[in-house]
Order: sequence, then structure tokens, then C-alpha cells
Amino acid sequence: MIAPQSFFTAILYLFFLLVLWLCYRRTIKQVHCLAVMLVLGLLLRIATAQDPFLHTWDERFHALVAKNLIEHPLKPVLYAQPLLPYDFREWSNNHIWLSKPPLALWPMAASIYWFGANEIAVRFPSMLFSTLSILLTFFIGRRLFGDWPGLLAACLHAMHGRLIEVAAGRLSSDHVETLFLFFVEWALLLTVKYFQAPKRPATLALGIGLLTGLAFLCKWIAALFVPILWLAIGLWMRRPIFELLKHGVVIALSASAVGAPWLIFILNAYPEEAAYLLRAVLLPVSETIQGHHGPWYFFLDHVRLYYGELIYLPMLWLLFVIWRKPKRFSIAVTAIWIALPMLLLSMMETKRSTYLLLTAPGFFLLTAVCFYWLIRKPWEKRSLRYLSRIAAALLLILPLRYSIERVKPFANFAEERQWTEELKALSGAIPLPPRQVVLFQEPHPIEAMFYTGFTAYPWTPDTPMLEALRAKGYRIFVKKEAGYDAWQ
Repeated sequence: MIAPQSFFTAILYLFFLLVLWLCYRRTIKQVHCLAVMLVLGLLLRIATAQDPFLHTWDERFHALVAKNLIEHPLKPVLYAQPLLPYDFREWSNNHIWLSKPPLALWPMAASIYWFGANEIAVRFPSMLFSTLSILLTFFIGRRLFGDWPGLLAACLHAMHGRLIEVAAGRLSSDHVETLFLFFVEWALLLTVKYFQAPKRPATLALGIGLLTGLAFLCKWIAALFVPILWLAIGLWMRRPIFELLKHGVVIALSASAVGAPWLIFILNAYPEEAAYLLRAVLLPVSETIQGHHGPWYFFLDHVRLYYGELIYLPMLWLLFVIWRKPKRFSIAVTAIWIALPMLLLSMMETKRSTYLLLTAPGFFLLTAVCFYWLIRKPWEKRSLRYLSRIAAALLLILPLRYSIERVKPFANFAEERQWTEELKALSGAIPLPPRQVVLFQEPHPIEAMFYTGFTAYPWTPDTPMLEALRAKGYRIFVKKEAGYDAWQ
């Protein structure tokens, strides 16, 4: 059975085609176009977030840790009651959970506290921040290229399938990635203001540093891309070295003021887990993690899956323009935003497609400005005019096709719906205090703990361990084909 929101999602994409046409024809006021775009982007995220289950990677873990943060905001735990022995190095099966910093989890915890332990509550903060990121793309695009290219870039952002998937929890890093990109974009907006003859450069540098610290509290060292991009733009534009050094210190100190307290806290409160974590965060640079490997051109190859097969045309156009006008600020910012992260990420051993989302707004800006260049170019030959307009149309249509493919508006997810409904009904089937109940042989233990509050494991320990748990007052239930049976 196809859910009603599937048809709603398809209709929203039809409206996006209309908005793209209006951006091309410029037959609507800019403020109206932006408002419609933001509403469509929010509705599309709401519709995609309706999946009635927690996704496997990594949403279920983030949801459970966020739920546990309600009781102890400074103690991120996965298994709130670690009744069986565990290895603290196993992030998917341990007690103290430091795999991700807490900033993205705190809004989720607040949402779960207000709206209950359900999927929409988990995804609500991401829907909000993902929509605000669309607005940031417009502000950056307007400063660099003008209102209409900024609007078109924001429209590409609003309908982008990968970003919608991430905000809906369907891809790894999910809500963490969404908030991280929000802070990165905000910092890049301040960076653009900083280099466009600012009145208060030290204040802007302070803001860039604070946002870097907030990004660090979302995704650890990935936040270093913010000051790296700021410095690269400054060097490319040949800003005075003393100025960059002075404001670089401001950025470093303000970022440290935000990020360092959490590091100091976990090193004191959870020294063993924190020490292992700090070693692990650098492993993707030199080692392949969880089988995520690829050739040096991995990200260069994957951009076509994000932005359409024709994205290589704007990339070549960008190289040509940066060669002809290397000091054109708007082009330099776009080129550095795209090229530098791709280059550094390509040098890492671990390669994951979601890493490339850091550059997504840069690609939206590049696509938009290249689109307007193609349709405005006064080609002398009629055949070239036709080809340029076809290429411009494909720059928008191909990403739209991939977006629809990624969002999967007509996916059924029947199996996930079934076992999730069974877990949600389990609390009523076992009317006991959650902390007294232990489930064994549960194939979805993380989800079971989120929905029920029971402690759950995917295996069954030996009989002496079961006897010890029962002696402590726990009620033990073992999953069978027909349901749960009390262990005797």
C-alpha cells in the first residue's frame, strides 16, 4: 500500500519544476520565490521524514543516545543499563557513547522530551536546520552572484535528495551531518562578509571561530574545514599575512572556547573512552574504516550521483573562469569551497559519500551561475544557442531526477513497518517497569530500547548469567517466533 505522503512528495517535486521555471523566466518577485521555495523545502523534508521506523545507520543509535540524554544531559549513553559485559571500543554495543559530540543530540533530546519517543520527534530538529540551511545558501549566493543565481542555488538545495535523506535519518551521520552543514554554511557566510570589505573584521572572525567550535561539537575534526577554507580564500585573494595571522588567532581561540570544555569534561569524566575516541577520530585519514574505501578519484566520480552527470561541464567552466580571472572573488570562493575539501578528502583512506555534503552548497552555487551563463551567452550560431539551452535545462533536470530517486517517494518499507509496530506494542504486552525488563534474542535491540525503555540484547547469555540477573530482580523475556516468552 502506498502511503499518502508519497503522492504528496511527488506533487511537491512538480511544484519545484514550476519554481525552477519561474527562476528562469523571472516572472515572480524574489521574496515571493524565496518564501515559496522555503515552504516547499520544509514540506518535502516533513513528507520524507514520515518513515514510521528508525533507520539502521546511524539514526537508531543517535535516537537512543538522545533519549538517554534527557535524564543525564552530560552523560551520553547507549545502553543505559549495561547488564552484560561490553567492550567500550565497540561504539554500537557499549555504555558511554562518545562516537559523536553531543550538540546535535541535545536538540533531539529536547524534541523527544516535548513530543515523545517517536520518529518525528527525532527528526524535527533536522527538518528545521535543514530548511534554514536553504536560506543560508540564498544569502551566500546573493552576496557572491546576485539575487536570481542565489535563488536558483537555494532551490537546488531545497530539492536535493541527499540532503533530504540525511535530514530524514536515512543516511549515515543523518542529523549530525545536517546540523554540521548548517554551522559550516553559516561560517562560510561570515567568511564571505569578512572578505567583502567588512566594517568589523575582528567581530566576524570571532563569529567564524564560534561557529567552528559549534561545528566541532557536531562532528569533531571535520570542523577544521571552516578555518582551512577561510585561510585558503585569504591567501588566494592575497590578503595581508599579518591580518590573516591576527584574525586566525581570534578564530582559533573562540573555536577552542566552544569546543575545548567538552573535550576537557569527557577526558576527566570518561578518561578511558575519551582517550580511545581521540585516537579513533584520526583513523579515517590513514586507515579504511568499516570497509569505506575507494580510489583517489572516488569523490570526483560521485559528484555525478549528487548533482547530475552534466555537473562536470560547470566544473570545467569553473576551471576556465578561475584561470582567466583568478582574483574574481565570487568564483574564487566557489572554486575553493568545492576543490579544497574534495582534494583533502581524496587523500584520506576512508571514503564515504556523505563526506562530500560539505561541498554541496558550493555545487549549487556553481550550477546556478553556470546555468545563467549558458542562457545569457550571446552565441552567434543558432545551433550553439540551442545546445546551451539544452545543457542549461539538463543542469537542473538531472539533479531533480536523482533527488526523486534518492527520496524514494513510493517506497513501501513494509518489513520495517511490521517489526516497528510490534516493538511499539511491546510495552503494553509486558506491563512492567521498563528498568526491570530484559529482552534477549531481540533482532532490533537499539530500536527496542528506544521504543520500550527495556534493556535488549540480540543474543542470550549462559544460564548462570540469567540466574544472576533474575536474582537481582530483573524479569527476563526471550524472543521466539510467536513472540516473547518469560524465561523460567
